[in-house]
Amino acid sequence: MLEITAKADKLVEKYNMLSYGDYVVVGVSGGADSIVLLEYLLSKKDEYNLRLTVANVEHGIRGQESLDDTAFVKDYCINRGLDFSSLSINAVEEARKCGMGIEEYSRKRRYEFFESFNPDKIATAHNLSDNVETVLFRMARGTSAKGMCGIPAVRGRIIRPLLSCTADEIRKACKLASIPYRIDSTNSDVAYSRNHIRHNVIPQLEKLNPLFTDAVSRMIVFSSVYNVVDGYFVSNYTGKTQFAAVNLIMPFLLMLSVVGFMLGTGGNAIVSKALGEGKKKKANEIFSMLVYVTIAFGMVIFVLGEIAMPQIARLLGADGEMLPYCVLYGRIITISVAPFMLQVFFQSFMATAGKPQIGLAVTLTAGITNIILDFVFVGFFKWGIVGAAAATVTGESLGGIIPLIYFMRKNTSSLRLCKTHFYAKDLLKACTNGSSELMSNLSMNLVSMIYNYQLMKYYGEDGVAAYGTIMYVNFLFLSMFLGYSIGSAPIVGYNYGAKNKTELQNIFKKSIGVLFMFSLFITVASVVFAGPISKIYVGYDQGLFELTVMAFRLFSLSYLIAGYNIYASAFFTALNNGFVSAVISFARTLLFQIVCVFVLPAIFGKGAIWLSITVAETFALVVSVSFIVSKNKRYHYIKCKSDSNL
Repeated sequence: MLEITAKADKLVEKYNMLSYGDYVVVGVSGGADSIVLLEYLLSKKDEYNLRLTVANVEHGIRGQESLDDTAFVKDYCINRGLDFSSLSINAVEEARKCGMGIEEYSRKRRYEFFESFNPDKIATAHNLSDNVETVLFRMARGTSAKGMCGIPAVRGRIIRPLLSCTADEIRKACKLASIPYRIDSTNSDVAYSRNHIRHNVIPQLEKLNPLFTDAVSRMIVFSSVYNVVDGYFVSNYTGKTQFAAVNLIMPFLLMLSVVGFMLGTGGNAIVSKALGEGKKKKANEIFSMLVYVTIAFGMVIFVLGEIAMPQIARLLGADGEMLPYCVLYGRIITISVAPFMLQVFFQSFMATAGKPQIGLAVTLTAGITNIILDFVFVGFFKWGIVGAAAATVTGESLGGIIPLIYFMRKNTSSLRLCKTHFYAKDLLKACTNGSSELMSNLSMNLVSMIYNYQLMKYYGEDGVAAYGTIMYVNFLFLSMFLGYSIGSAPIVGYNYGAKNKTELQNIFKKSIGVLFMFSLFITVASVVFAGPISKIYVGYDQGLFELTVMAFRLFSLSYLIAGYNIYASAFFTALNNGFVSAVISFARTLLFQIVCVFVLPAIFGKGAIWLSITVAETFALVVSVSFIVSKNKRYHYIKCKSDSNL
């Protein structure tokens, strides 16, 4: 106890926590932290002439274990001659009636109980490790600069003498001094947000220090490297014909992964909600079922794709010299369709599992592999689109198989593959929740096909090549919005499941600010770097280069709006409202774009085709805002006067 006492003495003196003759209520749960706090205050009782009362709150969450903790504290106080008082509550039921999260409600009742003694001071056992968890918790939910300061050592009559001691130091002191204490089994349950941070996030932060949504955002950004690198090598090492062939078949190939997106994002909302409700076993069973369904779909799509590729290429308009290139590239890419579906599926669930850093590492590995093999196969061996396709297949396979193996084995995350049942309703719900992502991907690629058709009509082969260049970079830029939206979705889903309305409001408010900064940055970067980026892809053809720069700068205006629509769709998916999410995606990625791509060039000339996306995003924003305003009464993600009692 000497080290603990020395640190606590320094903090007590620094903040003048104790005065002579103070009546101190000590919050004691029976855990190591609170027992050490009590022992410390007992050691100071004579020095400060303290009058101590031990207050214990039994939350009614852990059944007999919780009652045993209270009995332990009571016996401890009897043996030490201390006044003892306890309060029993049904935190789960009472929190539900109040519309509050269990953790939030329990904290409120604890402090109300402590205040009821009207003491001079209230001593709580918060330590340095708790402070770190609190800062991370506030970061995850969205906080101001003030919130980043963490737990104060003194707040009013509340004092925290152990705030400079770590949890490990406290447990070590108990062991050395043979001080008994109780272990709360729920402290290891990562369904509770703070435990999730304590056990899953902090240990990895100590090694890598990634931010939660930042790690997910970077993971999604790096996943887009596949197509960006392929585009560069195909365009510069094979010429316009093969480049155009890849761009023509690519929208269809990207459609093949939609089931992974749908089940990943839609299922993620269900699993996150189950974890938030404390149903860990069911969460893992649903997760496992979704993985197996994704693999099955991937195998079926692979077989059908291999058989139908020539017919599909012809349907898309490939003929002459382009046709064999489209078929060859398409058949090679479909080899990795199942692993790629798993990759996009796991991108959503790595954040939910509390392991976004693993998802980032896997995607980095896959992306770097793709880059290296592109250089070797296309740049060195001159294998053309065969080499580019082979490099992509290898990278995508690694991206899907590595996380599959991780979840198959025993791991430290909140999720693991296990024996499961066929949860038909949850599968249907996942499909419904993820229908927006399904629609978004299907319609996005359908629109690309329509763009190619219109561009061939107005600009010929150069128009398709210019549009292909923009699309390669477009996905890279949109990945920032997608990454943030997917990365924040588990937080939204968890707090919705836990009924933490205040935190839901914080997340939404902070997200709007983040999206504004992203939108401004991406738009400015697109305008400024349109020339250098276009030169990388099509600098070998001056006419094509000039067309691409002009088109890119017009197209970039859409980034001012797109992020809000992407986030709105993902936000409602996380709230388990798949219908609203699907409507937003349908309006944004299909309905308005198809109308604009046909109407604008017909009325304003061919140059207006490059503004079609911006006009479509503007119309979609009206739809998104309408839903956000109308659904707030149900979800309360925007604070209103009626929420003041929360």
